[in-house]
Amino acid sequence: MEAERGSPRALILGRYRVYDEIAAGGMATVHLGRLVGDEGFLRTVAIKRLHPWHARIAEVVAMFTDEARIAARIRHPNVVGTLDVVSQEGEVFLVMEYVHGEPLSRLISVASKRKQKIPPRIVAAVLSNALRGLHAAHEASDARGEPLGVVHRDVSPQNVLVGADGVSRVLDFGIARAAGRAHVTSDHTIKGKLAYMSPEQLRGEVLDRRADVYAAGVVLWEALTCRRLYAGASEDLALVRLLEAEVEAPSKRVADLPTCFDEVTLRALRRDADARYATALEMATALEACGPLATPSEIAAWVEEMAGETLAERARLIQAIESEVRRTSLPPLAKVPATSAPSSEEVTLLDTPVPPAPVAVVTAVSAANTESQNAAPTNTPERRLTPVVLGLVGLVGILVVALIVVLLRGSPESAASAQGASSMAASLAAAPESVVPSASSAAPTPAPSATTVVSAAPTLSPSATAPPRPTTPRVKPASPNDGCDPPFFIDASGRKKYKRHCL
Repeated sequence: MEAERGSPRALILGRYRVYDEIAAGGMATVHLGRLVGDEGFLRTVAIKRLHPWHARIAEVVAMFTDEARIAARIRHPNVVGTLDVVSQEGEVFLVMEYVHGEPLSRLISVASKRKQKIPPRIVAAVLSNALRGLHAAHEASDARGEPLGVVHRDVSPQNVLVGADGVSRVLDFGIARAAGRAHVTSDHTIKGKLAYMSPEQLRGEVLDRRADVYAAGVVLWEALTCRRLYAGASEDLALVRLLEAEVEAPSKRVADLPTCFDEVTLRALRRDADARYATALEMATALEACGPLATPSEIAAWVEEMAGETLAERARLIQAIESEVRRTSLPPLAKVPATSAPSSEEVTLLDTPVPPAPVAVVTAVSAANTESQNAAPTNTPERRLTPVVLGLVGLVGILVVALIVVLLRGSPESAASAQGASSMAASLAAAPESVVPSASSAAPTPAPSATTVVSAAPTLSPSATAPPRPTTPRVKPASPNDGCDPPFFIDASGRKKYKRHCL
């Protein structure tokens, strides 16, 4: 692993970043971490790092990873979720859900130093949550629905995490079997965690869920009294007390404690497993019956009172880590040059070539001419000439020649026809370029013939293309009411239209 740039304390672990240590135990240390995903996804996690001297023992590593996979099968709001197991360069890491809170052991220690007692309502709520999480672990099953028979084997105040949200959770299912037998201190000396082991566990018997019930009873006694239940000058003395001494009722240490707490605690601590609560859920139900439980907001306020400075310092550390990760690990994505999307007309022309349609050309050009004269001016890109434009220019030339021929012959009917042809030629000449596809996007379209277009125009007279008949011209008297000056009108929509009788 290598140190992350800009943050010498961080280690790169695949898509994870391992930061400062926040807790230590007999098998591993717990660090703040960040999950760095794609598309800027970030998440704060807790990463448990197996001690290097344990990572060299194949049996311990196998147990660590196997139990971590089992813990991933436990899904409950009162259990710290297991997210991932990572092995890299001879080390093993367990990635877990990060909970912003403090272990119950630290909170008990703070209350003891202040010579305070934890309110029984808060103790009952915290232990009730932990017991329900334990019950979920005991009831967990594999992918086929078969019960896993999970026994935590390391239920202790260190493994009950009280969150700043007022919810307590059980953790450390991944290393329970190994951590339940020994505790490694800072000087690497071995000390047993005998204080929370059931008698049958000390005797090496086969364990079931009632061993965790016994350990929960020890935690309950210590949370109520803020004292250690089994504490001696040596491990041997503690072991003797655990196996032989009578358990003192917590009410003898706590004034005005309801007797119900004594009953629940002493039943959970029975040396005979058959005399204890059969399940953790049964113990939780009995504890909840001792009186109203503290609400999550009350527990959160108590956690803030006991460990507010520690939580604030950790929050600042998380904020610094988040800023560091965003600054060093997430470079901005390269910008893609913006390109203008093709218009619907261009897409159509690119997909399907437009076949020649002479009649439609005249109609479309005339309609476009009428609309363009009243439309607001727009900035359109420069377009190059296409075969269609060249064909229209040739058509205009032919019509102009025909108009000159008709004017030279001097027929009144021909003059009227010539006037219509002149109007049509003007319409064609003034057709906007927007109806003509660009050369870069349209397939070449053959230009329509002049004969086809003229014959399709409804306003052209046969005399416009045939020689005049030798008949006496009929002169139509001019009338001031013809209304052909001008020969067009503006309709209700603001469009310019020519009068049919003036063409």
